[in-house]
Amino acid sequence: MKSFLVACLFSLQAFVTSAQSDSEWTAVMTQSSLGQSYNDFKTLPELETYIREQAQKSRVISEVVYARGRWHAVATETAVKTNIRWKWDEAFPQSWIKQQWDDDKYITKLTYGDDQWLAIMTDQTPFVSQSWASRETWEEVIEFARGKWKEDTKFNITDIAYGDGKWYIVMSLLKTYEAQSFKHSEDFPTDWINEKYKDNYNITSVEHDGFEWHLIMTKHTSLLSETIFNPQKDFPSAKIKEQWDKNRRISTLAFSRDMYEMDDFERLQLFGNRENLDKNLRTNREKAQEQLNEKNYPEAIRLYKVAVADGNTDETTYNNLSWAQFLNGNCNEALENANKSINVKSTSFNNHTKGSILKCQNKCAEALKFYDEAIRLYRKEREKFTTSDYYADRAAVKRCLGNYIGAIEDIELALSIQPGDNTLKATLKELNTLAGNK
Repeated sequence: MKSFLVACLFSLQAFVTSAQSDSEWTAVMTQSSLGQSYNDFKTLPELETYIREQAQKSRVISEVVYARGRWHAVATETAVKTNIRWKWDEAFPQSWIKQQWDDDKYITKLTYGDDQWLAIMTDQTPFVSQSWASRETWEEVIEFARGKWKEDTKFNITDIAYGDGKWYIVMSLLKTYEAQSFKHSEDFPTDWINEKYKDNYNITSVEHDGFEWHLIMTKHTSLLSETIFNPQKDFPSAKIKEQWDKNRRISTLAFSRDMYEMDDFERLQLFGNRENLDKNLRTNREKAQEQLNEKNYPEAIRLYKVAVADGNTDETTYNNLSWAQFLNGNCNEALENANKSINVKSTSFNNHTKGSILKCQNKCAEALKFYDEAIRLYRKEREKFTTSDYYADRAAVKRCLGNYIGAIEDIELALSIQPGDNTLKATLKELNTLAGNK
């Protein structure tokens, strides 16, 4: 178990730290002197054991996130004795929540993962009353919040959660008014966060629905020192330890699932119907191709994975995903998708792709077989060759195998298609030298 205890901090500075871009984890760390620990678990019963153990240490679960097949939980020390209750179920536990409200417990965390809703409720909160709502879209979530603000300006959004194709919002009535602001965007809104920090806002909640980041910020009487990590691929353990040393504690964790990680039901729920899903699918393929053309391979890979996850399993999409992975240096993943493409339909393109991947893996003899097949199919599919790449690439593997004469023949064929290519001319000269030709 990872844990740490420290004293308090008096700095009121708040800022966003920089990190990697194409990633998934973010964490908000806010000024606090309370002890804290975190851990991750494969199953909910294991998490339940952790909850009980931490309760014995006067710590309650303040954050839970499901990511990559594991439950990540944060336990934070409480200044006063606090009772905690929790419930998980495939269905949203609305009856149980009502029972806990009747016992003066309020929702402090709501999350979804592994086909389960998890609600955590405690006493010793600043809340006077509470309500929750389920909505299909983010716009409807904000509309509900505005309705509660009209009812009483002291209502605050205290948690948001996305799961099972729906949004859930928790609003709690406070004793005093605190202004709130919200933002959603595909890119992580670093500039907006920093502007809000300047106006004495702190982050209340961060969520991701597979497409966009959604943030709630609250304006407190005094600004608490706070930092949020820009999204990164791996869980930010080192950065958390660094901020613990600066007397900040985890106040929010968020994990950005992309479409590739959603099941079919969630994707359909998100788009409303199959027609909208298919429309988005075509859009993602087009975006992926644009990113591939611009050599932004990580983004092209992400978008092609989205299209595949939506059921677009034709040979072209698999091949283009494989090619983007190959160009990005991910030869093992690329090979898997090249095989999937060939299994759907063997074409000149996917055989050439697989040959290139095998050459990347220094399997020149095996690569040659697929280059041969790519050239055979290309001749069959088209009236004549219009690209020199197939012959030039096959020449490279023949050279790898020491077949310089065969490589020379292929480069000459490539030059017959592109006679002015200086790279091909230089390669031909090198091969003639290696073959002992004058």
